[in-house]
Amino acid sequence: MNYQEYILKHKVVSIARRVYGKDLFHLANALSRGGIKLLELTFDQNDTEHLSKTKAGIELLNSIPDILVGAGTVINTEQLHAAASAGAKYIVSPNTDTKIIEATKKLGLISIPGAATPTEILNAHAAGADFIKIFPALPLGFEYIKAICQPLNHLRFIANAGVTPDNIRDFFDIGFVGVGISNYLSEARLIASNQFNELESRARYIVEKLQ
Repeated sequence: MNYQEYILKHKVVSIARRVYGKDLFHLANALSRGGIKLLELTFDQNDTEHLSKTKAGIELLNSIPDILVGAGTVINTEQLHAAASAGAKYIVSPNTDTKIIEATKKLGLISIPGAATPTEILNAHAAGADFIKIFPALPLGFEYIKAICQPLNHLRFIANAGVTPDNIRDFFDIGFVGVGISNYLSEARLIASNQFNELESRARYIVEKLQ
């Protein structure tokens, strides 16, 4: 499988935070049934067991057909290697750290660092990033991200933070190739009450918005 092409094809990355075990399994299956095929499991920096929990979660997600699994909030090489050993195919960070980008590429994985300025964007690209995550997208504002992305339209941008069903189309209209969505597709309240059918419906709704 060409992982870059798979990301470009499916466009929407569902971001799961502090979801593990059977809840993660049911969530991923619900999202997949709804048409979301990209799932990023983040490292919870406040959890002293985040390495083992996230590694186990990535391994679990790799057992689900059609789901391409990535690791999120990767901010050091220890987390990078834990994610890689568990089978993560793409590495997502909130920042531009050229050491993480270069190490990710040496492992043969897709690199998606976060950036918010032209300097960060170009530094990430020069270090080998495959996609650039504009973060935090909505707080920066559409006028700002439009202004910085248009002259750099040879790069592939993914929006993260603030993407909703109401504005998702706007990001693609200004040239983004993908988006990351967290709470709407992994709301803790719905997971706690086993309302996975609702999350499946939300996934389907997002996919329909892009057709």
